[in-house]
Amino acid sequence: MLSQLTNKPLMFGNKKRVLVVVLSPTPAYKWMGDESDETFVSQQFGAVNIISGLIKNKKFRPDLVICFASKFDLYSKESPNQSDSNREYYKKLFANHREKLQSVCLASNIPFKFIIGSSTTGWGIREANSFIANKLVSSHK
Repeated sequence: MLSQLTNKPLMFGNKKRVLVVVLSPTPAYKWMGDESDETFVSQQFGAVNIISGLIKNKKFRPDLVICFASKFDLYSKESPNQSDSNREYYKKLFANHREKLQSVCLASNIPFKFIIGSSTTGWGIREANSFIANKLVSSHK
């Protein structure tokens, strides 16, 4: 699992923290069909628990959190918006991860978004960018 914390100055000069937690059904990049690496998915949940603890820390507290379920292209030739059954499979696969992060963010009043996508195909990237822009810019109004 990859997590990234960025401090990017907005045009207003303030620094905002965006935490992107990237989840994956497998460490490999190969067509999965109907399979996932359950051990790998479980290990990522352990990391999500650690990240959840960090989110509560006032020194680390991000301004918003995105949970990006990646490698959707390994399950479907269609985008998450076009493939209902595969999208539901992904939601179920990462339900515990999403619920844990979402509950911590809700309790800390931090905007949260769960996105299913693929960095290879670009699925979900525009949604993530829009969420970041809307939440960070709207916080200055």
